[in-house]
Amino acid sequence: MNLPDIAKTSVVRFSKPHRILSDPEKNIKSDQIERQQILTLLKKGITGEDDDIPVYWDGEFITAQKGSSFEQAHQPGAVLLQRMMDKPAFKHILEEHGVKSGSFHVFTAGQIFVWPHDRVDRVTNAINLDPELKDDLTTLTEIAASIGGVVSTNDAIGVKQWIAFHEYDLPVDVKGIKNLIKHLEFEYSPSPPLDNYWAMISAPELSSAERKTIRALTEQFTGREKKLMAVLWEIAFGPQGHTITLANCRELLHELGTPPFLQSWSKTYIDALGWYGSSAGDDISELYAEQILMTAIILDTYPAAGEEEPRNHVAGYNLYAPENIEKSAQDIIFDFERHLEVNHQVPVYATTLAAYLLLAGKAPELLVRELPDSLLAGTSEWIAFCRGVALAEANAIGSALSMAYCDVMQLEAIEPVNKDLEILHSVLAIDPIIDWALLNSIVTLDSVNSHYPAAVESAIAAYQAFGDLYTQTATTLATALPTRKAISLEILQHIVPGCDFLEEKILYEKRRGSHEFNNFEPLAMSMVELNMSNHLGTSNWDLRRGTSIYQSFPHLLPGLVSTEGVFKRRFDQAYAPLAKAMATTVNLVLSGLPPIDRARLLCGEITLFTLRPSVAVIQPPDMFLQEKQKDKDAATGRYGLVLCSNHEGRLYCYELFTLQGECRKNPELAALIEKENLLQHPARLDFTGHINSLSKAATPLMLPTDIERYTHGVPHGVALSSQGVIDKLGSPPRTEKKSSETQQGHCKSFYSGQFNSLVDFILKHRPVWTYEELIEDSRGRTELELKLAREENYFDTFINIIVPFKSCYEDLTSDDPDRNRGSVLACTIELAVNVLLVVGVVAKAVSMVGKAASIGAKSRALAKTGLVLLNSVFNPLDGTPELLYGAGKYLKKGALGIGKLGLHSLENATHQLRKLNGAADSYDLIKAAQRIDVAQGTWRPLDSAVDSFVFAAVRKNDDWYALNRLGQPWGKKLNNFESTIKLHPIRYKFMPESYARSVIKEGLPLARKKVDSALSVLSDTASKDDANLVLKLLLGDASPQTRNQYITYLNEVKADFSKVSLNNVIFDGSKNTEALASLNTTWYKEWQAASHSEAARKKFIRINIHNFNDNYRKEFFNSGTTADGLIHEMFHGAPDTRDFNYALAPDVYQKGYQQLDVGPLLNLASGHAPAIPGKYPPVYLKSTTALKNADSFAITTSLLSQLATNRPVYLENIKAMQLALDRNRNGYIGVDVLVKLNTI
Repeated sequence: MNLPDIAKTSVVRFSKPHRILSDPEKNIKSDQIERQQILTLLKKGITGEDDDIPVYWDGEFITAQKGSSFEQAHQPGAVLLQRMMDKPAFKHILEEHGVKSGSFHVFTAGQIFVWPHDRVDRVTNAINLDPELKDDLTTLTEIAASIGGVVSTNDAIGVKQWIAFHEYDLPVDVKGIKNLIKHLEFEYSPSPPLDNYWAMISAPELSSAERKTIRALTEQFTGREKKLMAVLWEIAFGPQGHTITLANCRELLHELGTPPFLQSWSKTYIDALGWYGSSAGDDISELYAEQILMTAIILDTYPAAGEEEPRNHVAGYNLYAPENIEKSAQDIIFDFERHLEVNHQVPVYATTLAAYLLLAGKAPELLVRELPDSLLAGTSEWIAFCRGVALAEANAIGSALSMAYCDVMQLEAIEPVNKDLEILHSVLAIDPIIDWALLNSIVTLDSVNSHYPAAVESAIAAYQAFGDLYTQTATTLATALPTRKAISLEILQHIVPGCDFLEEKILYEKRRGSHEFNNFEPLAMSMVELNMSNHLGTSNWDLRRGTSIYQSFPHLLPGLVSTEGVFKRRFDQAYAPLAKAMATTVNLVLSGLPPIDRARLLCGEITLFTLRPSVAVIQPPDMFLQEKQKDKDAATGRYGLVLCSNHEGRLYCYELFTLQGECRKNPELAALIEKENLLQHPARLDFTGHINSLSKAATPLMLPTDIERYTHGVPHGVALSSQGVIDKLGSPPRTEKKSSETQQGHCKSFYSGQFNSLVDFILKHRPVWTYEELIEDSRGRTELELKLAREENYFDTFINIIVPFKSCYEDLTSDDPDRNRGSVLACTIELAVNVLLVVGVVAKAVSMVGKAASIGAKSRALAKTGLVLLNSVFNPLDGTPELLYGAGKYLKKGALGIGKLGLHSLENATHQLRKLNGAADSYDLIKAAQRIDVAQGTWRPLDSAVDSFVFAAVRKNDDWYALNRLGQPWGKKLNNFESTIKLHPIRYKFMPESYARSVIKEGLPLARKKVDSALSVLSDTASKDDANLVLKLLLGDASPQTRNQYITYLNEVKADFSKVSLNNVIFDGSKNTEALASLNTTWYKEWQAASHSEAARKKFIRINIHNFNDNYRKEFFNSGTTADGLIHEMFHGAPDTRDFNYALAPDVYQKGYQQLDVGPLLNLASGHAPAIPGKYPPVYLKSTTALKNADSFAITTSLLSQLATNRPVYLENIKAMQLALDRNRNGYIGVDVLVKLNTI
């Protein structure tokens, strides 16, 4: 056989690769068990508690589950702690300080917890005085910091540590715990296998030439007579087909793309493109075939798909054009379907299916199930909804299509549980606000495209200003008016600051002209009350006993000022903004109505009605039911009003509840008013009679509403009907206006002032309160004033001023997303929250009294922070170039630069959405990552391309292909793909550098010992025959020449080990390699040539600590594996060996010893190692290559060391290797050949 030259055929790598092996399903299931334990404790701990109650979780523990994320991260520290405890020096310290052995804990503060507690500091100090123990404690402290606070030798996890370990912010109160529970319990909808219909079209590797090829082939299939969708529909379902609705589109598309007889069409596309599947032996999965057909349908429906297209445009249709303001999703889809029919020749029966296919990749928010009719584009509720959709799509592309509206809103209502999620929420809050601004014509599409950051600032500023209307109004309405009593107290506190009985009723009146007290019906008053009515200044009220207040406080009388004057001035100052806030509230309510209802109120003939109970009494001598106008006015409800509009020949009635901020249409009430002919009744505003005049009592009617909402201001409840009287109030002056003249959109409608005249009329003629009522309420009356005025009762004019936003706040925090959705103010609070979400301070936005946080310049600045994250963000596992592609427009390439910190935050945040609930990682993808042919790397579409993309790729026949979410190859060959790192589908906590140092520190002496043992065996005549067995198997022969060469190499390695120390090692924490360790030959030569002092500082060995630590953990912390790894690297030094083949880790690790598959080394030594993997016919490396292979020498050394210490196991290993060769007749070995090493 002609064997090739080694240097020309092999890839030389100075490193041993790290292979990721784990049981991902067990990992996730163990995490889920822990999560349920935590949820049980959290719920138990807050049962019956108020939201603002602080929470403390000290002493609450769960049990760590084998294989969980926490257990795997904690295990290295636990093993290190146990080894430290086993050291004689540690035991001596315990004995010296009278500490019993047991379970110990190391905390991030650097202390070791022992019993009794008062010995903690002394034991810790003693440990720090011992250099070896101090290194261990330092490493343990750093590990504790990385896993949430504690390293222990047991499996108990504190609730606080579990929360910190999983990177959640520790809640400080019950409200925070409730939110964390919602986050942990939320079940994300799974996405189907074909989660992204646009995956191939949007992927960067689909070139314009390939799009052209797909379209040309489609024309051959269809003959240019029909759309491909129509052809496939007729083939799959026949001419009759199925009834298509948005609800069944996903199922129908799946049926359309998966029939076996249509897979030949997919194969034809793949062959024409030269993609994976076009070569013999390539497996084409059903998902791959379906994906290519969906791609062809999209490109046939809209040929420019995937090319540069204006924002929000799909197939030339602008989804968020200003004319779509306040349209429902169903209306927008209907218009889009007509667009496809007219402009893209899609058959009318297929327009719904085509619309679904196109919108699924561009606007999934339109396809969410069970959308309410009241959800309209361009409203604040729409913004919150779109943010929820984006969060769902960030978790799994396509998942929003499986979700109902209530599911989306439950997700949206969960506040971020850590800083990374706050950033993600901020990013996802930006685009819906931009679309709001586009719909409301605040920014233009051109400005967004040409000056994106400036357009975003304008959009957020406008939305913030509109939102401020609500927060400011809420704050004003929630601010208590000044009262005469409060002002009196303030005056007295200023004059007599030392008095501690200002509000105690201990002053009595003296007889006129006498120092004696009036004992007839004595009335006790307080200083505050007397000052309210200016009686304190008369000096006629004083203490019965003790020193007179006027003597105790000589500055009292000179300092008194009129309370009434101060009160009147302050009340007037407060009333003006209150009246404005009330007008703003009503204006916002009316302008927030749906467009058609706004048009009816603006263009129709308006009549106002009030509701009240009957006040009829029988008045002699007439002896029939009559009512006084005064009684009717007193009974009329002040909290609600009926607005009726006669528009285009029909009567429409709306119930306006000013304090609840609600206006709702009531057709039944309109029918009743028409039936009773109430429009023709005289109006109250036209009444000119005496207020006490009697009139015939009105007949109470059965009302299709709750009258107590009008009379008592109660919120919307269960009562749907009640009995009462409807009175006509009057009609405002009519202004001729056409429907086309009304402003579109809530925002424009408000700012245009088109409802101002109606609002003014309402508040003038039927206000919730009058100035006189409010000032009298705030003035209050003291007992003395009542007595003097000969009043028998208190003034019962107090008005129960209900804060409008209280019910909105309750709606917002309710678990029921449909609760009171008809309330406009329920939406308006969400508007303020939407703006605040950009800043990430939702929890501070609104209190129970409507208090709102300021969102000025800080809001815009933090929104810019979110913008910095919007450029070139990739999800390497989704096969898409944009992290949140399925969520909408959230990543506009080229908008602004992204920093590593921002990218890290987004990666963490999206992982937080997925972790712990089983949706974090697709099992198929995780399993694919276990394969040695799967890697993550970068790819450039062209050699000269500026942009590079991050991919998870799979190697087939020495070519790289993109990897889909099920771990299957697809697409064309990635010719410029550069594998940079083994794919890690599950994120592990990384150990600190000090941990790797401690492991290497432990492994170095053992490596020296192994080399010495191997040399000893080779020099032992009695062991010659046994030693020759392994030389022949792994080095090709046991000739004196081979033996002498090996001994020479071992002596060189021994000499190097005698000089090498931790100071010569680089501990690399980067993640851009799959190697465990490497030796730099250039630096090594410099180290050899350096003086003793210089050599002690020169670094030439690199330990890739994350891979190294992970491998060490998987090998059950076997220090022998560390020693073998170091020996492997040192054979790259003076012996100048290379890496042609490795002994590989099997899929199963064993505790107590290391297992390795040495089949690749046996093949190398026998001359049957493939020079180019996968090449046919195979070309093999020469057997002498084994004498240049580092791992051949390293494993031989380990086995010879084993011969010196455990000959029976050594002979078992020799037998296993020889048997494998015999079975394959000294030919290529294609099965695992397992040997046992490093027995503990």
